[in-house]
Amino acid sequence: ALGVGWDLTPSVQLAVEVGLLTREDASRCWQQAQAPGGPRLVQLLAARLSANPNEKWYDAFVGAVMETVATAAVSEALLGDSAAAKSVSAFVDELAHHHVSLITRHSAMVLALLQSANYEARKSAVTALAELLVQKFGAAPALGAVRESAAEKLRDRYVEDLWIRIRDVNPFVRCHTLKTWAQLVEGKAV
Repeated sequence: ALGVGWDLTPSVQLAVEVGLLTREDASRCWQQAQAPGGPRLVQLLAARLSANPNEKWYDAFVGAVMETVATAAVSEALLGDSAAAKSVSAFVDELAHHHVSLITRHSAMVLALLQSANYEARKSAVTALAELLVQKFGAAPALGAVRESAAEKLRDRYVEDLWIRIRDVNPFVRCHTLKTWAQLVEGKAV
């Protein structure tokens, strides 16, 4: 599989059913994922998602993968497996930059990545939240404006979660978060 505690079998089966992967691709991915340093399945799936923008089945597929990724990240299955952590990061970053609507629908799992013991997973969650804020919430409301809608409360929650990451235990996450804040200001999302 992809690492300790990973079971992407339902995701791969769904990917084959909808035509994202051929059975041969899936079989080859499993074999390569078993080999040390081999290409990781999550990276292949991210590349295929970008190449085939059919969002009708994306939601179910991404939901299954994100649930597996978030569970692995929170259960510390990513610790000690840097290749798997980088694959998770690449997958979440790809979704954040090119499919922010999917990140929006699965934001609870992105928030779970913020609780991961692995800094790569936390960095990718910071990127995803920032892209979500920039693309979905665009310009910040005027000062003094009353913000009581559910969307604004959700936006404020994301901003607060990003604010907390400034004090992350890992210096790479702190640095990435500060750069992200600069992008948020530049994108007028805060």
